Amino acid sequence: MRYLLIILLGILTYSCLEEEERGSMAASNVSFTLLPSTRANELIDFEEGDAVGVYVVDRTNNSTLKPAGNYADNKKYVWDSEKKAFIASDNDNLIFNSPDRQLDFYVYFPYKSQVVDATSMPHVITGDSKTDDFLFAINDEHTGKKNIPLNFHHLLSKVNVMYTSLENQDQTAMTIRTYTDTKVNLATGVLNTTANRRIDLPLEKVSGDTYVSFTGLIPPQKFDTGEQFCMLSYIDLGTAYPFSFAEQRTFVSGETNEVKFMPKELAYNFFVTPVSLSFAALDDVGQSFVVTSEKSNAINGAILPNSTVSQPYSLSSKPDWVNIAGSEVTVTENRGAERSGEIVFLQSESNLTAKIAVHQTAGVMTNDYVFTFGDGSMNKSWANISASGASNSYTIISTKQVYINGTLDHIKYPGYSSSANVNWASASGSSISVSENNSTTPRGGVMTFRQNESGKTIQVTLLQMKKSSVDIN
Repeated sequence: MRYLLIILLGILTYSCLEEEERGSMAASNVSFTLLPSTRANELIDFEEGDAVGVYVVDRTNNSTLKPAGNYADNKKYVWDSEKKAFIASDNDNLIFNSPDRQLDFYVYFPYKSQVVDATSMPHVITGDSKTDDFLFAINDEHTGKKNIPLNFHHLLSKVNVMYTSLENQDQTAMTIRTYTDTKVNLATGVLNTTANRRIDLPLEKVSGDTYVSFTGLIPPQKFDTGEQFCMLSYIDLGTAYPFSFAEQRTFVSGETNEVKFMPKELAYNFFVTPVSLSFAALDDVGQSFVVTSEKSNAINGAILPNSTVSQPYSLSSKPDWVNIAGSEVTVTENRGAERSGEIVFLQSESNLTAKIAVHQTAGVMTNDYVFTFGDGSMNKSWANISASGASNSYTIISTKQVYINGTLDHIKYPGYSSSANVNWASASGSSISVSENNSTTPRGGVMTFRQNESGKTIQVTLLQMKKSSVDIN
């Protein structure tokens, strides 16, 4: 009996564990919660009953999202404001998840009841921000959890046109010329236009204290220069003004694009060509320049035809070594280091400036050294010097002629030194001294003078006679 009880207890324990394990692996119907998201229209949030469509791919069976025939196709989930989650609209739309599955969730807003192909879903822009807004999210975390978090992305581009004029704000309305027919590939989250034509759609008017703005959602697209973007209308006045960009403008998914539609305003154009001039140190050839100084009427940067007139301008400043005559620039000779400066012109009405950078190379300095005896010779001979010794005067010319840009600027007088290759001759002041020759043979030597800076040399050859007799003590 005791053993029977033990066996029964073991069976009951195993059954409980098995049931617990089955419970942990049991599938549960999912709901979708929101991570911080941004709607293309910030003024609208999910409201009770807003519906999303859900496609699910089972990674254990499918590699990618198919047009149809997925683990779940276009299940309808609605927003529950109390639970702050999207829940299945009914039992037929329930989606079940479990830890043993690897499910990818593809979610879009707003829900469409008739979808033939999840990779090519039609979406038409109507001018209603609530219905035009298209959000898309993917969750491929494969957690097996009941609550699936979503981070929505915007597939449309938001436009916000600012009208800053204070005139007739209450009478204004605006349309935008845009593509409307699109298709969305939920596998990639990419939205593309399908019809090569644009139509005019109204933009939503939002009034501020000092402005009005017109907002709406458009597919990603590009507007070329001069291509109509929008039309401003004054309802009671019966007038309308088209607007186009002065340069190409591109609108992409998920961006908010600010556009300023301003009344007619003045546009100033002021520049000089060339923007830089270079001169040599000794350059007396002038170089020309052209100043463009204009005033026009413009709307949003686009110049209105036949509205451009010339504007006066003046010379504001220049380096003192620069001269301007009419439309020509000359410079004075540069006898020093290289130098740079600016020529500045001022447009009188706008206070705009236009500048020319001016550069001049350094002056070219050359030196011409002269080192000779007074008669211009570089070598002299002093012969027949008495055996008893003698001295002889000399004159040396030592100059440095400094030229700048090829013109003599000034003269300097470098010093010089003297040396002899014998010990019986020396130079001092302006004379050479030779001591007594006590030998009965003549002797010779050389006195050399060297200019300090240049290293140039001049020489005197010395020849001293022998002594006729030698004293014997």
